[in-house]
Amino acid sequence: MKVKIKNVKVVYGNTLNPYWKSDMQVVTTDKGKYIDNAVDSDYKIGHDWEKEIGHSVDVKINNSKGHKWINYKGRAQNSIFNTNDSSSTFKNDIYKNQEEINHKIKQNQQAMYRKNTARYLKLKKQREREAAAKESLMGKIFIFIKNIF
Repeated sequence: MKVKIKNVKVVYGNTLNPYWKSDMQVVTTDKGKYIDNAVDSDYKIGHDWEKEIGHSVDVKINNSKGHKWINYKGRAQNSIFNTNDSSSTFKNDIYKNQEEINHKIKQNQQAMYRKNTARYLKLKKQREREAAAKESLMGKIFIFIKNIF
């Protein structure tokens, strides 16, 4: 199926299922909302959907655990390269600019990687703060109860 990626949001896994501890991506397309694992290069799971925003991609949709999961199959072919125009000038212009396009794509991918890394580190730090606050609160409650008895 071909879909156009409109938006991607990274959420805590337990917002979708109380047993999921890993982050998840909610991918909004022109055909609906789907979920996927957050990108984890160590386990080679999840697709970096943010780099696909604005693009049409080929995907496979599966239903599991009460959710529609999206699986990346590849970028949909751009119609400009499938044109039947036999004008060599037109085709040469496309290929002449291909190096510039590749450079822009690489820059965009690097920017998205930095953005995702920053988002991941921010989320990780937030979770650590929440865990520390929880431990601190539990410690205070324990000491309070211990002093009562």
